[in-house]
Amino acid sequence: LLFVVDSSESMNDGSKWSSGALAIVSAIDQPTFDTMSIGLLATPNGTVTGPACVYGFPVGCGNPGLPQVAIKPAGKEKSTDSTGVRSEIYKWLSGNSPKAGFDGTPLYAGIQSAYGAIRLSAATAKRLVVVITDGYASCTSLSKPARASYTDINGCPDWEDPNNLVKLLKDAHDDAAAPVLTFIVGVPGSDGDGSDPNSMGPYHSLRALSAYAKAGAPEAVDPD
Repeated sequence: LLFVVDSSESMNDGSKWSSGALAIVSAIDQPTFDTMSIGLLATPNGTVTGPACVYGFPVGCGNPGLPQVAIKPAGKEKSTDSTGVRSEIYKWLSGNSPKAGFDGTPLYAGIQSAYGAIRLSAATAKRLVVVITDGYASCTSLSKPARASYTDINGCPDWEDPNNLVKLLKDAHDDAAAPVLTFIVGVPGSDGDGSDPNSMGPYHSLRALSAYAKAGAPEAVDPD
């Protein structure tokens, strides 16, 4: 299992980051994880040169190629122990938080990296990715090849079209050779309704997150 954590600047609003971190640590200390391998990837992890529509100024869209905490067997050691992957995850979450300037949310690239990492890991029986985010994805203006998007206040085609993520998650789920189930967790505050596309995104975030949840792990979704 690999956690993908949205570490964009907006995750510092209210209790988003602390709620997400607490949820992860509380979950991984459960005995059911003793027989699992777990890791953590946070995105964005830095700034990169922005597109022409922002005159090449740095944007917080850097995405890690590998998880910050590599996928390892959890064993019996808990997050409060001095060693073990649970402890590594706890220490990373407690020692890091979203930084000013990490204003992008390269969620598409982050999930792509997570799929690559978990498929390269020793996990074969079941591959699980858990995405924790406050709802909006961006940095699409830097994607190659270009993907469908919405235009932001700077005239950049930067807001990710939710259909892109739906397809990414569904394709991973349906992959016959190395399927991955993706679960979506919206932190408190994941409630933008699209009415202010300049600051919170141009669509209803909860509906988008629900669509991702259904695409990534349809068998876990209540049919009603």
